[in-house]
Amino acid sequence: MTMDSNGDMRGTMSYRYLLPVGWAVILLLLSSIPSEEMPDLLKNLFSLDKLMHVLAFAILGSLSVRSFGRDLGYCWIIWILSVVYGVMLELWQGLIPGRVPSFYDGLANALGAAFGVLFWMLLSYRKAAGPLRRGWPYQSR
Repeated sequence: MTMDSNGDMRGTMSYRYLLPVGWAVILLLLSSIPSEEMPDLLKNLFSLDKLMHVLAFAILGSLSVRSFGRDLGYCWIIWILSVVYGVMLELWQGLIPGRVPSFYDGLANALGAAFGVLFWMLLSYRKAAGPLRRGWPYQSR
């Protein structure tokens, strides 16, 4: 796997998508654990429920942008697909014993995906503009 001049990962299809798809599978598996079978460690972590949703989907958004590309069009598509995936996971949880879907969890998922996508977008703009002293995030003259 190699990186192009923008820092985007390039390579065979399987490697290019492995990280975001793998993370999406991990999120699906975590969402599929019935509440009564959830280990105590996960229950304690989920006491910070909304923060965990934001963090999980920020990671998904970041990995996706890093793998698929930082163009504005890709970023919008990645964010929309992440939001749809987050809503689908919330609906899926309604089928799991002891779990319930939550509108606010879906909102936290969307916010986290936006943070992850924006992180890589801003990082690439900073890289294009140069150091902070050159007026980041604006292009240098």
